[in-house]
Amino acid sequence: MKLTNAIQQQDRFHLKKLLILFWLLMQCLLIYQFGIVTNLEAEAYISVANSYISTGHYPSGNFLFYSVQIWLDIFCIKFNTGFVPVLLIQLLLNGLSSIYFHKLILKFTASERVAFGFTLALTGMYYYQLYNVHLYTESIFFSLGILYTYYLFSISRFSAKAIILVTLGILLLCLTRPTGIFFFPASFLYLLLKFFKRRAKLVILVSFITGGLLFFFLLNFALSSGGGLDFLLPYVQQQIICGIPNEVERNDIIVNGNQNSVQGIWYIISHYPRLFFSLGTKRFMAFWGIYRSYYSTAHNIFACTYFFSIYVLVLFAIKKIYKRFAAAGIYILTLVTLLTITVVLSCDEWHNRFIFSILPFLLLAASCSFRKQEPDVV
Repeated sequence: MKLTNAIQQQDRFHLKKLLILFWLLMQCLLIYQFGIVTNLEAEAYISVANSYISTGHYPSGNFLFYSVQIWLDIFCIKFNTGFVPVLLIQLLLNGLSSIYFHKLILKFTASERVAFGFTLALTGMYYYQLYNVHLYTESIFFSLGILYTYYLFSISRFSAKAIILVTLGILLLCLTRPTGIFFFPASFLYLLLKFFKRRAKLVILVSFITGGLLFFFLLNFALSSGGGLDFLLPYVQQQIICGIPNEVERNDIIVNGNQNSVQGIWYIISHYPRLFFSLGTKRFMAFWGIYRSYYSTAHNIFACTYFFSIYVLVLFAIKKIYKRFAAAGIYILTLVTLLTITVVLSCDEWHNRFIFSILPFLLLAASCSFRKQEPDVV
C-alpha cells in the first residue's frame, strides 16, 4: 500500500511538472510572438488612463466597469515603468487561476489524470491564452472568474465573512468587465441551493423581488453608463458580429426613451419582433457555432473541434452534475445563459472572445463526464 501511494504521489508530481512546463512554454511563445500588445483595444484603456491623470475623472461612466485595467495603466504611466508590470500581473493571475482550475477539476472528478487533461486543455487553448500578452481586460477577467469561483465553491459555512468576501469578489469582477454583474445572480442561486436547499423555494419567493430589482437597477446602470455603448446600432445595421454592418436594407428604428436600458431593449423586442428573432437566432449560432468565414480552414477546424468536443462531454455530464453538483451546475448554467442572452440581444465578438469568458466553466462541467469516484459535494 505504501509503495502504491508513493508511486501515485510521484505520478502526480510529474503531471504537475508537465503542466507548469507547458504553461511556461505557452507564455514564452506568446511573448516571443507578440511582445506586449498595447495597440487596438489596449489603446483605448491607455488613453483613458492618460485622460484620468489629466482631469481626475473618466471621459464617460462606462469606463468605471474597466477600472482594474485602467488603474494598472495609470500606475505604469505615473511611475514611468512601461507596461511590463501589467503583463506580469496578467501572467501571475493566469498562472494562479491555472493552479486553482486544476484544483476545481480535481474537486469535481477526484482524478489527477482528468484534472491534468482538462488543465492542459485550458492551457493549450492558444486563443484563450493569447489575451495574457494583450493589455485588454480579458486576461484579468478570465483569471479572476476562476479564482472567485474556486473560493465560492470552497465555502463550507454560510457566514458574514463569506458574504463580505463574495460581495468584494463580485465587485472586483464588475470593475474589470461589465459582465462581472452576471456573477451576482449566479452566486446568489449557488449559495441558496447549497445552504438553504430545503427552504430554497421559500427563500427564492421572498428574495426574488428584492434581488430582481437590485439586478435590474445594476444592469440598467451598466447599460446607461455612457461612452460608445449603443444597443440600437446592431439592430439598425443588422450586426451579427459586433461592428460589422450586415444590412440588406437599413432599418429605421426609433426607440421611445433611453435605448441603452432594459426598457429600451424590451421596446425593440416588442415593436420589432421579426427583426429581433432573426438577428437573435443568427447571433446565437455565431456564438455557439464558433465558425467564422474569415478564419482559415485550419483555424476553424481546430476551434470547432475543440468546442464541439466540450459540448458533447457536457451533454454526457448533465445527469452526473444534476445528481451530485446541482448548486454548482445552476451557477454555471446561470453564467452561460446570461452571457448567451447578452449576445442574442446585441452581437457576437469578432474573435469568439465572449465565449472564452465561460470556457473554464464549460470545461469544468465537461470534466464531470469522467467522474468515477464520489468527490466532495460542492
